[in-house]
Amino acid sequence: AASHVGLGYALLGQHEFQDALESARQAARISPQDSSAWALLGDVHFALGHVVEAEFAYRRLDQMGITMQSLARMALVHQELGRHAEARVAFEEAIQAAELLEESPVDIAWCHTLLGDLDLEEGRLDAAHGQFVRAGKLDPGGHQAVMGLARVEIERGNLALAHQLLKGLAEHHPGPRTWIALGDVLDRMNASDEAQACFEKAAVPIRAEVAAGELGHLRDLAEAELRLGHLDAAWAAARRDLTEVRQDSGAYEVLERVQR
Repeated sequence: AASHVGLGYALLGQHEFQDALESARQAARISPQDSSAWALLGDVHFALGHVVEAEFAYRRLDQMGITMQSLARMALVHQELGRHAEARVAFEEAIQAAELLEESPVDIAWCHTLLGDLDLEEGRLDAAHGQFVRAGKLDPGGHQAVMGLARVEIERGNLALAHQLLKGLAEHHPGPRTWIALGDVLDRMNASDEAQACFEKAAVPIRAEVAAGELGHLRDLAEAELRLGHLDAAWAAARRDLTEVRQDSGAYEVLERVQR
């Protein structure tokens, strides 16, 4: 089962969701008592938007022993289903479990980042800022905490600080979402030419991926094309993401924005 789990997570990281799902199912069939198999199965279903299936897998994981990983995963399900009070309790318990069990700083940082995302979603900007700062101290090389801090500053209206954070992030983690976020801030700062250049930097490598048959980043491509004013290309990318890649809530949200 270990080989299937390892392969499954590698495929999940590459956004090869259907192949990852098959690896997860094989791992669970071979070793139904292996917690890592159920964690992977839940993670893949969650990524695909299969929240009910993800919750079932995570509850099986819980039955094998409550851990930071199981608590944090259940919290994500609660959050996706709008059960924010339950999500907050589970995230806080995950952090407590991680500290008690002396989990790695990177894992504890992950929990703080997830709780920060929930705080940000609820408009609790100071609380979100605190969670992202804690995450950054625990995992100085982590980019999600920096992205979170930038999102907080955007909500606060501190565009210059958000720009500074995202510009630094783009130098070290120049992925499509970083370029899109940086472009959005520049656009709000009336630096439209620089913003368009960022959106193009996000789109160019994904266009090459799609041409080669790699569809994992279609959603980011749809977002970039939309900002570049390429409405037909944005629609095509969003539609393919929904029909060929995954059917989670994010896929529908992107398609709705393209249709406006």
